[in-house]
Amino acid sequence: MFSTKNSLIEIFRTIEPDDHLEKVTFLEQNSKHIAAMEVSEKTFFQFHYCLALFELGRYPEIMELIDPIIEYTFLNNISYGSDKDFHQLLRIKSISQFNLGRLQEAKSIAEQLVGMDTMEIEYQSLLEKIYRTQSMHMTKYRTIPLGLILFAAAASAGLAWLNRTGNSASMVVFGLLVILPCLVALFFIIVNSILAHIKSSRRVEALVRSKQGTN
Repeated sequence: MFSTKNSLIEIFRTIEPDDHLEKVTFLEQNSKHIAAMEVSEKTFFQFHYCLALFELGRYPEIMELIDPIIEYTFLNNISYGSDKDFHQLLRIKSISQFNLGRLQEAKSIAEQLVGMDTMEIEYQSLLEKIYRTQSMHMTKYRTIPLGLILFAAAASAGLAWLNRTGNSASMVVFGLLVILPCLVALFFIIVNSILAHIKSSRRVEALVRSKQGTN
């Protein structure tokens, strides 16, 4: 694909595989040259640019450019060094959306990945994490602990006032009113986290079984 000895691809390949910042810097410095290349060559660099951005946690930038790369890779059955590059792009997009708080979009792609490869544990783990996060974000799982914590905060204010008045008996009562709601809130969070994990795992297992049954 690249014929000249001193081509950008040859220089790019001299960068250490784990030096993601150097890759991003190199590709950004040569963005004008890359933009003028043939589509296949340009997409090669954009693919690696996405990978490097992902490792650096620059998710908004990934979302700005990944869709055309996914489309081109799929339509032309392109491989950039692995037979699962298309899957890798989808995984990067799903994780990026997850980290940007776009849980529904992240879930849709993760479910697609599980359907494409039901044996890949990494895809199942990603989907289970998204399911679990969605469950924990439900209002009923957040309102009760928040209410208990606010109640404890109010009791704490009362305790501070009683401390100034010197009423020791009432201070004990208010002290319990501070501690107990916090303990109950913590217990509620832990229990619901466990339940969300179990529920999410079962949802993934059910999806895997249904996809395996249709293949």
